[in-house]
Amino acid sequence: MSAPSTRRIALAALALVGLLTPSVLAVSWQRAAAARLAASEADAAARPAVAVAAAADAGYCTPELRTILRR
Repeated sequence: MSAPSTRRIALAALALVGLLTPSVLAVSWQRAAAARLAASEADAAARPAVAVAAAADAGYCTPELRTILRR
């Protein structure tokens, strides 16, 4: 083979690597994110429900305090 031919092959291989690398990384990152999301959703389903503030209307909550809290 002549020198220009091997140079073209090397440049083509380098271009191919340059084009494939971002694609492979994007697919890999997407799969990892999907796995993390599935694990997070499974973990959230296993946790008990979060307490809500509906029962927070205790005796110390005076009408004046309610007025302030509504603002």
